Amino acid sequence: MSRILRFVAGLVLIGLALLLGAYVASRADPIVRRTTVTLPDWPKGAPPITLALLTDIHLGNASMDRARLDRIVDQVNALKPDLVLIGGDFLADYDKPQAKVRSRLIAESLVRLKAPLGTVAVLGNHDYNTDPQAVTNALARIGIPVLQNTAT
Repeated sequence: MSRILRFVAGLVLIGLALLLGAYVASRADPIVRRTTVTLPDWPKGAPPITLALLTDIHLGNASMDRARLDRIVDQVNALKPDLVLIGGDFLADYDKPQAKVRSRLIAESLVRLKAPLGTVAVLGNHDYNTDPQAVTNALARIGIPVLQNTAT
């Protein structure tokens, strides 16, 4: 019996170590990946444009709080992008009563994004399935347009 208990205890410890490692990794600052995209119709002599893509913020869970989002905004600003694109999923879960509060908190952080050509966003499934209007309104108040079947 003690062999089985030691085996089970070992499995539990391995599981806890994996969970702790996953939590620590989920709280780490994002890794910046760079790529160059060449457009065939880009005007000759026109300067390149630097884009920053920020997506899947998921504010309101254990891995994303306001302090971490502020660090990420600082990290994006340090890259000095010409344009910031935000790919949706601003909200962590489908908690409609919290959507307005979390949307306001997100906007309080994202208003600090600095890009000469601005910031543009789209909503994700978490936003659509919770309260898309709360997210759209909060972003509109800080000058971030939310595109839906439109272009800018």
